[in-house]
Amino acid sequence: MAVEVPELPDFSDPPGFVDEITDEEVLVGTNIVKPSARVYEDCCVLIWGIPVVGPERIEKLKTVLGKLLSLTHPPVSTLFPVDDDGKTKGFCFVEYGDPNAASEACKILDGHQLDKNHTFSAYSLSIMNSLEEPPKEWTEPTPNKYIDAGDLYWWLQNPKAMDQFAIQDEKREGVKLQVYWNAKGQDPYIVNENADRTAWSEFIFKWSPFGTYLATFHAQGIVLWGGEKFERILRIEHPGVSYLEFSPRESYLVTYAHDDYGRFDNTLRVFDVFTGELKKSFQPSGPTGSGRIHDWPFLKWSHDEKYFAFCRAKGDCINVYNTETFLVESQIELPGLVTFEWNPSRNIIGYYCEERFDQNAPAEIGIIDYPSKQKLRAQRIFSVSAASLYWQKDGQYLGANTERYSSRKMKDNEVKLIGPSSHIEIFDCTGKEISVQTFQLPEPFIHFGWEPRGDKFGVLVGSGNKVTPLVYKIDPGKPQPVQLGKLDSGIQLTTVKWAPQGGWLVVYSENSTVGQAIFIDASGQEPVRTRIVEHSSMNFGEWDPTGRYFITASVGHNRFETGYRIHTFQGRELYKKSMDGLTRFKWRPRPHIVISEAKAREIRKNLKTLSKKFEEEDRKEQDKASKELIEQRRVLMDEFNKIRRVAEDRYAAEKAERIRLRGVDSDSGYSEDDFVEETITVPLTTVIKPLKEETTGKD
Repeated sequence: MAVEVPELPDFSDPPGFVDEITDEEVLVGTNIVKPSARVYEDCCVLIWGIPVVGPERIEKLKTVLGKLLSLTHPPVSTLFPVDDDGKTKGFCFVEYGDPNAASEACKILDGHQLDKNHTFSAYSLSIMNSLEEPPKEWTEPTPNKYIDAGDLYWWLQNPKAMDQFAIQDEKREGVKLQVYWNAKGQDPYIVNENADRTAWSEFIFKWSPFGTYLATFHAQGIVLWGGEKFERILRIEHPGVSYLEFSPRESYLVTYAHDDYGRFDNTLRVFDVFTGELKKSFQPSGPTGSGRIHDWPFLKWSHDEKYFAFCRAKGDCINVYNTETFLVESQIELPGLVTFEWNPSRNIIGYYCEERFDQNAPAEIGIIDYPSKQKLRAQRIFSVSAASLYWQKDGQYLGANTERYSSRKMKDNEVKLIGPSSHIEIFDCTGKEISVQTFQLPEPFIHFGWEPRGDKFGVLVGSGNKVTPLVYKIDPGKPQPVQLGKLDSGIQLTTVKWAPQGGWLVVYSENSTVGQAIFIDASGQEPVRTRIVEHSSMNFGEWDPTGRYFITASVGHNRFETGYRIHTFQGRELYKKSMDGLTRFKWRPRPHIVISEAKAREIRKNLKTLSKKFEEEDRKEQDKASKELIEQRRVLMDEFNKIRRVAEDRYAAEKAERIRLRGVDSDSGYSEDDFVEETITVPLTTVIKPLKEETTGKD
């Protein structure tokens, strides 16, 4: 219920009254603090966009709005200004008990859509009073000049289906960024003269999800590059930007400027990639660090980009925004919410809510449909200390790792968990109803990875120098996934990565001294380890978009030896490059291309014929490379022969001087009498016998 300002008695001084005692003298010896207009303004919120109604409907309006105004904290008072006819003016004032309550109310009410005709804008009075008149020299911004970068997808039309990758290295002359072709049967080479630049990016770089754009970081913002000549397509201003993320279909760009000192407002921003327009801005945390949005990426997108959402720490809800209006469309209430993830192919959300001991409520892992907000499946589990969520790329399965314990005790004001164990929950979304399979891992959990297209997943368990990769297959007819075979343990393994098309996976160690990568063939009934790669100081690995190649790399500062190596999907090394100062390696992504089932059947039917054709092309390419190598060697040999002939001519010209100095023609050779025959005997075996003193038996 809205609270109206009560009518207070008038304590004003009479006209002409002169107060002989100052306020400071009255407050001496008391704890009373003189009221501050600034503090009061921070507690008051001005809300625009409320309905304009007549006197007969004001009470109903106050009742409706009173529920919204009390979502975070109940207001102290409200004021609805009216005109001469008694109608509301479309805005109201709300006073809260403290600045934090007013700030949280602004976050909830700003952008709230009451109905299709009324959307709120909420600001504190202190912000309103700080507004200034625009400068007199202000002019309307001019439209950006259209830049024709050519075909943005030119690189996909390579007749040999080669992929590109970009590397960045830091040296004394500056930060260099280069884009290479990865050519089969030969060393990688620069794409063109425009793909090799110094100071191209001041910080790092990032490819867009489909590989259309190359984003570079600068002090004043982000620049997007594209086309065959890597033209500058768009400049986005955001001073101090340190993080960047694209939406799944490259329509939007999210930037964040990390700010620990409160120098900037709205450090989290959403831009339109096509126009560069700022669509929405946020502040990741409140004025005192309260209400912090969870870690980067702060905003999580639905697969179709219709929605994006975020949750704040201890907020117990998911705030969902619609990209048509960029306003809050809905809030999904989930008590104890810790994290959530959108399904990669459908508008359903996987979530994890922590255990709440004060309410004797278990932890909850589930799936909820949007926009209906219907819970499709919820798994409630007691004694869970932590959980993490993993969607399969096709969106058919959701995996959850739960860390559990048998009991908990308080000791020295600290909670001690006894009997920890790791479990896996698999949510099967392939049928009409979502089923759940649960099982306990034999050793502590390290990492989890789904086969992108299939029903298998890999798990790393163990610790330290004994980490075991496990491969499981989901069988709907059994209560838990089936483990496929057994694989030998590795050393300090930390990460599981499947090939983009499935079938093969690599488990490797990041940030360890071992630098070990294990290639595993999981396409058959049992997984088979094909090769172990040793790459000292390795801290990064990545599949190329087609799954034909895998790179191991040592990147970053303070590394023992930086560089990268390219391997086949089976682990055979094809190329090795050591680079001082290598800081980043990224394959250029490819857009997802959907092939019809009829076309797929045709390809499988003609696979042998097509394979012969491709093998013939590979052979011709190798022959061409061999001819180029032979020609290169012939040129080198010709250059060597030229140098040799010059040396021979000089040697012949100096013959008379040599005879004079030596007293003999050394070029004519030597007779057998000039040589002495000497025989050297070398023992083939040596036996060492210890010497013993002979005793005569006499003292």
